[in-house]
Amino acid sequence: MFKGKLTKSLRACVATVLTASMMLSLFPVGLILPNSSNGYLNVIADTEPEETSSSLIVLQRTMTDSEGNNYTFTATYDEDSGLPADAELKVEEITSGEEFDAYLAETQTTLESETISYAHFFDISIVKDGVELQPQDGSKVNMSIVLEDAQTEDLNVVHFTDTPGSGSAEVVENSTSSEGDTTIVAFDAEGFSVYGVVSTVLTTTITASDGKTYKITVTYDNTTGIPEDAELKVSEVSEEEYLSYLTDAAEAIGEDIHNVVYGKHFDISIVKDGV
Repeated sequence: MFKGKLTKSLRACVATVLTASMMLSLFPVGLILPNSSNGYLNVIADTEPEETSSSLIVLQRTMTDSEGNNYTFTATYDEDSGLPADAELKVEEITSGEEFDAYLAETQTTLESETISYAHFFDISIVKDGVELQPQDGSKVNMSIVLEDAQTEDLNVVHFTDTPGSGSAEVVENSTSSEGDTTIVAFDAEGFSVYGVVSTVLTTTITASDGKTYKITVTYDNTTGIPEDAELKVSEVSEEEYLSYLTDAAEAIGEDIHNVVYGKHFDISIVKDGV
């Protein structure tokens, strides 16, 4: 039902659509990002600890999921953290089942949003001789995670200091950036346990007939009635339909069609289970 309403309202012209509860933005970008997946992750690379010239210790681990998306974790710390230089960085992803659902539910409560479009939960630890270690009080470890499937820089980091449902989750200040076809999220960790990397927007990209790649982002709140696990679908209108939509768009903005020098038209819908 919501697909039909949304598609009808968005197909008239390419524009930013703003209502009381939904905002859509569309702009070209120079990259295409792979689809997300919550598939099972396997460690594919684990580097030796690296001591930099400034006495910083760098631990790194890279993992991949069943669809080939890579995740690279880097922990950087100094001797004031109390962590040894020959420690090991371990990461396990919580991928499905009741445990995943519990972390997701507490994330929704913590962020005060039922709309979670992207979520990964990682149990991160630093160990030596099989013993999990924590940085000394007052010290921090800088963490960065390179994500191939995030498709957005609008990411939140949530730290769970205890089991989900205990109310222990806290939002951690982070910075995000893009590098090539990946998104990098960085934050300071005062302790290690489960961290969630989540987003509350729907984002996708499409390469149009002009060879340019466009990024479409939809932001909405709980009042829309759109389910939390909905999916954003985008396709370019056909050549047969193009002139009709261009004419309607020119009329909508009060412009003669011959004065329109640029126009792109996309069929945008939000779906769940193909509906």
